[in-house]
This record gives sequence, C-alpha cells and structure tokens, in this order.
Amino acid sequence: IGACADRPTAAGNLTVSGNLISSQETNVHIADSRGVVVSGNHFFSGHRHAVHIERSEFINLAGNNFGNNPDYKAETRDGIVIEDSNGCSITGCIIENCAAEAGAVNVRRSRSLIISACQVHDPRTRAIHLADVRRAVISSCIVSVNEDEPTMRESVRLSGECTEVELAANLLMEGPEGAVVQA
Repeated sequence: IGACADRPTAAGNLTVSGNLISSQETNVHIADSRGVVVSGNHFFSGHRHAVHIERSEFINLAGNNFGNNPDYKAETRDGIVIEDSNGCSITGCIIENCAAEAGAVNVRRSRSLIISACQVHDPRTRAIHLADVRRAVISSCIVSVNEDEPTMRESVRLSGECTEVELAANLLMEGPEGAVVQA
C-alpha cells in the first residue's frame, strides 16, 4: 500500500485475513496507509519482521498467530514493528519464540496504541518495547518464559519519552532486569 502525494495516509481500507504468511524478509509491510485490518493469519519465517507498520494510522492486528514449528531450525526474527504511526491496535495475538532483538512487539515514535489480550511466549529479549510513545494501553496480556532456558531480560521496556502509558491486568514474568523497566 503506498502513499498519496498530497495526503500520506490516504491509501487504505484493506483486509488481509485467513492466510499462512511466511518466508519473506518482512512478511507484511504496511506503509503510508490507513484503515488496514490484518486478522486470523498465521505468520512464520519473517526473517527481519513478521509485520512492519510505518507512517500509518488506524491499523488493526487481531487474532493472528506468530511462530514456527519446533522442528524448524532456521533463525528468524518474526517480530511486529510499528513506527511513526497513530491509532494502531494489536489484540488477541499469540507470539512465540520471537528472536527480534528489540522485542516481540517494538513500537517507536507512535501514539494512541492498544496492545490487549495478547500472549507472548519465550521472547528472546522482551515481549514489548515502547520507545517515544504517547497514549498507550497494554492490558490483559500474558508473558511467559521457558523455565529451563530463559533468555528474556524483561517483559516490557519503556524508553525515551513515553507519556500517558497504562499497564493493567497483565501477567508479566520477570527477567533479570525485572518485569517492567523504564530506561
């Protein structure tokens, strides 16, 4: 989806639903768009990102699964990245074994965000990273780690200028840095 010259987020009104989406550098890249719904998909083998959203508004990721079968040995990152966007929602997603360094969900320079009712299992470094985010709610999420081989440093990291951020009714596992870290 691309940009309109005089209105950068004019393109949109699209749904991606009910697919197996895999084996790309970035499985789904949404840029300069609005009103996009990505729901009911299974993402795997996103070598850089499973989903990358940038300069967009009113994007809804709902009811998606992110992860590989245990016998798949290739190194993939499979994370969700949101940058410079407004009014995005991640709801009811299950993310497992995400190796993205910044976090399974990494949001930068964005506002009016909801992350709700998601499960993140065995993230390499952290489940959620917010950097320079304004007006965000993280609620009813579960973060769990493999007790035998944990690598997660913390469940949630807030860095830069994060303002008006609410965390409510979450079950967040602690890593060596804690459960929620403000850096």
